[in-house]
Amino acid sequence: MIGMNFLSRLFFVPNCPACGRPAAAAGVFCEGCALAISPLPPPWCPYCGIPVILDGPCARCLREPPPFSGAISALPYEGPVMSAIRRGKYGPVPWIFGRLGPLLTPLLEAVGPSIVVPMPVTSAAWRTRGFSPPRQLCAAACRELPRRDFPVRELLRRTRDVPAQAFLTLAERQKLSPAEFAPVGSAEGARVILVDDVVTTGATVSAAARALEGAAGIWVVSLCRTL
Repeated sequence: MIGMNFLSRLFFVPNCPACGRPAAAAGVFCEGCALAISPLPPPWCPYCGIPVILDGPCARCLREPPPFSGAISALPYEGPVMSAIRRGKYGPVPWIFGRLGPLLTPLLEAVGPSIVVPMPVTSAAWRTRGFSPPRQLCAAACRELPRRDFPVRELLRRTRDVPAQAFLTLAERQKLSPAEFAPVGSAEGARVILVDDVVTTGATVSAAARALEGAAGIWVVSLCRTL
């Protein structure tokens, strides 16, 4: 019996999440946007994942190692990817994050079997958009995995409505604490992958990681990283 996924791919040409034109046959973006996208240039800091000049930790992580085992991002936050994320968030256009989610699948596989935890959004963001971008990314990324040992669980919630990171200064971001997040499930003894759409300073994911008490290891996987 022919599956619905096969039929939908046969007769439905998805749009590029960045510009809205028809996407390339075997890709997420259209050919023009795909040509304008470059991966994060290596080498990367083994802790926070930011590109560095020489192999090894960046200066910030040498001074204060983050409260997670490592962080990796699929792409830099620029060009068509930035356009797609902004279009998805502020459109709002929920399907865009479903289209972008498979870009995270290789990163999840690189970390290995773990509980996949979407970064929680504030209640204000939920009221405005009606959906959670990290949750959409997690669901779409895990659907592409050939194995089922990456369960998606929402183990955290926001305790208060802080402004979006885009509207916070560096100093304000660095003041975020584990108190911004509250556990709603146990991570005791588990490997955890914390998923976000964009990592900027790392302050928010660090605060969230500190709130996941008892985890055997925490990795941060994001769609984009600011440079």
